[in-house]
Amino acid sequence: MEMVSIYTSLISGLFSTILSLIVTLLINIFFQRRYEEKSFSETRMKLNEIMLNEPFLRNDDLIKYFLTGDAKEDNIKLKKYDLFCIMGYNYLKSLCEYYGYNKNKEFVKKYNFVQNINSSRDWWKNNHDKNIERYGEKFVKFVDDFIRYNIPI
Repeated sequence: MEMVSIYTSLISGLFSTILSLIVTLLINIFFQRRYEEKSFSETRMKLNEIMLNEPFLRNDDLIKYFLTGDAKEDNIKLKKYDLFCIMGYNYLKSLCEYYGYNKNKEFVKKYNFVQNINSSRDWWKNNHDKNIERYGEKFVKFVDDFIRYNIPI
């Protein structure tokens, strides 16, 4: 009789430990997901803040001037624009890795994916070879598909 109660105690203790582990894991996954989504929102806010503080970043005429090669290489606005685009595409790549590379997913609408790509498509095309090295083939193909097929929202 004592062996049965020992086994029962062991099994119930093991079950409690496993259940506690599963609950802890699920809670961690939930909070990690919320943290990452909050991080995406904060990054988007920072990019918008930069854009508001540096309005030339969305001036089409000035951007075309930068990209034609007429601008001097030491032009500080050109360097800021370049860094802004890199930051924007780093952000978009993080979204793709987190949500999966699915053009139909809700994140494409939620985070203005197409608008972000369209606003810097000329920069993307002018830096295509660097972007393959910078972001990898999978992300480059994903962005290129949006640009090539003008995928609407």
